[in-house]
Amino acid sequence: MKKKMQFAGIALVLTTLSAAAFAHGGRGKMDTNGDGKVTLAEAQAGAKQKFERMDKNKNGVVTKDELSGKRARYLEKADTNKDGKVTLAEAQAKAQTWFQKLDTNKDGVLTKEEFHAGHHGKKDDKRTS
Repeated sequence: MKKKMQFAGIALVLTTLSAAAFAHGGRGKMDTNGDGKVTLAEAQAGAKQKFERMDKNKNGVVTKDELSGKRARYLEKADTNKDGKVTLAEAQAKAQTWFQKLDTNKDGVLTKEEFHAGHHGKKDDKRTS
């Protein structure tokens, strides 16, 4: 019983922290207006910022030479034409696809609940495959 209570307490703290991080930008700082929601425009602006950070040589494309570790998976997922590089257009298209997948009620905004449900579902999918 004591372990269940500890686990519940930890889960509550993590949920609260992640919700606060989401509302205040958190990873990627997508919620730029601080309203606790992320619009498609905010998600695409976040994708642009991420793209610009990854484009180390500032030539307008991201290649595997500019990525390391887990970020190399970004190239695989976002490189839609499979030419070995990601353009800003491809990065923003990937952000739009991601956004539409997480926006389960299709109202054009991601709430912290949709955001977290999408990410937790992603982890569950990995375990089952």
